[in-house]
Amino acid sequence: PAETERIEELGGLVIRGRVHGVLAVSRAMGDPELQPFVTPEPQVSLLRRRAGDGALILGSDGVWGVLPDAEACSLASEQPSAQAAAQALVDVSDARGGRDNASAIVIRWTVPEAKPGRA
Repeated sequence: PAETERIEELGGLVIRGRVHGVLAVSRAMGDPELQPFVTPEPQVSLLRRRAGDGALILGSDGVWGVLPDAEACSLASEQPSAQAAAQALVDVSDARGGRDNASAIVIRWTVPEAKPGRA
């Protein structure tokens, strides 16, 4: 809703969930014919990591268009490595008939275990 409002305030249209009925994303590099409605300025959120958070998934609209967040997280966590997780996300996106480019990067981290005698 916020992106639709941003686009409409600039005089653009969102038709069937697409900017000017063409592009499914409102933040992208390129597509100069759709500027200023499509902008390369990223939408940024700051979140605190919590115990149990083990990875960050960066995915293109080709991934998020066919995989809900929770399912992507579950699928990625079942893989033996970050690289295998990224490949699984792309493979599932393709298998589900994603009509767009699917790219994924998975970054895993671990919390160092507390050493005896240290808090």
